Amino acid sequence: MLVDTPSAVKRFFSNTSFEWVYYEAIANAIDANAKNIVVNIQIDELSLPGSLQLEITDDGCGFNNKRFEKFT
Repeated sequence: MLVDTPSAVKRFFSNTSFEWVYYEAIANAIDANAKNIVVNIQIDELSLPGSLQLEITDDGCGFNNKRFEKFT
């Protein structure tokens, strides 16, 4: 079954916020059996737009063909 992602997002996440991207990334890492989740935040200057960098890395199992098929 193929999922129309834009429609699914509107249906299930009609009141989204930018923060949910990060919640979802961490939840996915946990679902992928990650033992280490690292959140790196770098801010060059608080008043400078675009100076915030945020990176989330984990050691979870990630996507393989079977997991990707289940996702889609």
